[in-house]
Amino acid sequence: MLDIAGINGATTQFRIELGTGPGTFGPLVATRTIAAGRQVGVGDMNGGGNRDVYIVTGNLNPDVLLLGSGDGKNFTEQASLPQATSGAGQSVTPFDYDQSGTMDMIVMNGEESTAGPVQLLSFP
Repeated sequence: MLDIAGINGATTQFRIELGTGPGTFGPLVATRTIAAGRQVGVGDMNGGGNRDVYIVTGNLNPDVLLLGSGDGKNFTEQASLPQATSGAGQSVTPFDYDQSGTMDMIVMNGEESTAGPVQLLSFP
């Protein structure tokens, strides 16, 4: 079953709706106010067996990593997260770069004609 995780730019909220069957979704189960948001990447980053969420916030705010609890509704914010020191957050793509069984995130930081680094974020 597929779930929906996204950012509502009008209210600057991260939102989750859990899938209830083929093409149907239940009511909104989680929201979290964020300073800004551009894109969301989802995958088990820390090997906990739960879906974690990486939120690219843009150029004035630090990105956010939310570690999932397993119920699809509750998350704990990762306290220390490497942030780009130049550029502007653009996008995030989850994939298992090192083939370890957990998701890594590649973050592009070149939005708005501002050069910035490409980051590969991975839990040990």
